[in-house]
Amino acid sequence: MENNNGKRSFKISYKKPDGKSYAHEIAYKYGITFEQLSKNSDKIKKLHV
Repeated sequence: MENNNGKRSFKISYKKPDGKSYAHEIAYKYGITFEQLSKNSDKIKKLHV
């Protein structure tokens, strides 16, 4: 996904897992735990209400 400046941006969407995600590997690479992602996800949801 690209914005008007040509920079890549990403959209987080919530859906049932389809087995085609590399999220675990990406999180591991950057040292992010599921708990950290979940906490941030809750904060994001509250901002969009």
